[in-house]
Amino acid sequence: MIESQVKAFICRRLGDGVIDVELTDLMLQDAINEGKRLYASFLGQRKSAVLAINQNTEYDASLIGSDVDTVVDVFFPLDGESFNNLWSWAGVDFDPSTMAYAQSGSYSALVQYMQYREQGRRIVSADRDWEWDSVRRKLIITPRPDSSQIMVQYLVTYAGIDLTRVHGWEEMIIQDYCLGSAMMTLGNIRTKYADKPSATGAFSMDGDILYANGEQMRAEAIEKLRAFVPPTGFWAE
Repeated sequence: MIESQVKAFICRRLGDGVIDVELTDLMLQDAINEGKRLYASFLGQRKSAVLAINQNTEYDASLIGSDVDTVVDVFFPLDGESFNNLWSWAGVDFDPSTMAYAQSGSYSALVQYMQYREQGRRIVSADRDWEWDSVRRKLIITPRPDSSQIMVQYLVTYAGIDLTRVHGWEEMIIQDYCLGSAMMTLGNIRTKYADKPSATGAFSMDGDILYANGEQMRAEAIEKLRAFVPPTGFWAE
């Protein structure tokens, strides 16, 4: 679906063509933005980007993408050359990845072998360190990898949500939520007037009822969307 289709859906459901729907295009856009915010907060959409690495350990979100909300994963290259170079930052004489000596050193062969073999097992089995600073909106990488680029996976902001990638039940739920938001806006407008004159006499605007129905529709959409959220993982000790 696209935004224009959602707007048309909302207007049809509110009776456009039969009665006047007192909503501007900006009001309809507000309803769609609220639906996007809901989708971003519960499910979200992921994107991947290649980040060029230099001598710095902190990288601004703008270097990753213009629609970055939260970085969720970082992938470091593990090809042979880069893998061996992972040890260059440590300045050690023994390379645990090859179990060979890089240069003649001051430590005894036995001490080097035992210490760095154990450290190598620990480091190789773990991901490299990275952190997303949500306040400063920076990706922090320590230690700096020797590779020239890394792959970053992130969640987009609500404004970056691509509705064409929302399908099936998720599409129906977001449409209902947007409709509920529009009903609340329209209901709030109609509560300003108790009734409206016509050729056959005054008729009730029912703004309060429309607002309440829209609020209920949004609540039901939220409950339905919760079913799509993956369960939170936990550690058992």
